[in-house]
Amino acid sequence: IQIGLLYLQILLGALVAGNDAGFVYNDWPLMNGSLVPDDYLKDTLWATLAHSQGATQLHHRLVGYVLFAYALWVAWASARDVGLPSLARGLGVAAGVGIALQAVLGVVTLIAAAPLALGIAHQFAAAIVLAITVAFAWRISRA
Repeated sequence: IQIGLLYLQILLGALVAGNDAGFVYNDWPLMNGSLVPDDYLKDTLWATLAHSQGATQLHHRLVGYVLFAYALWVAWASARDVGLPSLARGLGVAAGVGIALQAVLGVVTLIAAAPLALGIAHQFAAAIVLAITVAFAWRISRA
């Protein structure tokens, strides 16, 4: 589940970057004071999902919240599971902590109006977190 959520989050992040959606709605946790941005809906479903700056950013935020909570639960459960090999426990904790730090970096990047250096760091960190999460999933499948 964690790999699927993380992969979806990375795809949504690509839509945010491609639509320059990091340059709008730079407050958090609301979006210009609203739960749902004013420009959420476009003419068609595809235009809303793929081209609306408000929609792409909202979806990236919502999946991020779910992923953050799930990753922390996985990290907690991994740390407590004495039946897991120590490497698997360490990777589970590292994946959860990495995802939590990535979420913080995402919020900082958003509030700073997506300067290039922070945007690159956020994308690079996503690749690192994905690698750790895949390693964790592979390791527990072999345990």
